[in-house]
Amino acid sequence: MRDLPPYRPVSTMPTARRDLSLAVPDTLDAELLGDRVRTILGTKARAVEEVIVLSETAYIDLSEPVRARLGISPEHKNVLLRLILRDLDRTLSSAQATDYGTWCTRAYVGSADQWAFDPRESTAAALTKAASPQRTRQAHQSRRGAPTGATVGS
Repeated sequence: MRDLPPYRPVSTMPTARRDLSLAVPDTLDAELLGDRVRTILGTKARAVEEVIVLSETAYIDLSEPVRARLGISPEHKNVLLRLILRDLDRTLSSAQATDYGTWCTRAYVGSADQWAFDPRESTAAALTKAASPQRTRQAHQSRRGAPTGATVGS
């Protein structure tokens, strides 16, 4: 009885679910992915009820168009991740639930860390920053195979 987790309030609010396709280092397991999602979301992580890995696909098993779309390298895998969201105090709107998914996805997308952003930013600000001329140029170079920086999660 001494090793029980601390009490956590249970919400009566409805759940929201978002499925995410992520390119992550192939060494990341389900537990680390869940930890990373909660770290990315910061204080907003209290609305994360569950993080489920639905499937994992190794680089070698992905088609070339999928590899290109994900910006994935041989040291990565594609993970289909399901976020189950439920706030303790209020119902999350569809847009709010999508924001949670966007924050997580943008922190993992592709093999270059230029896509990561601060989850405290609004989605509009993050998308504006992501579409800046410098970032657009970096993304274009990345698609052409030019070096873009460190690997996310390293």
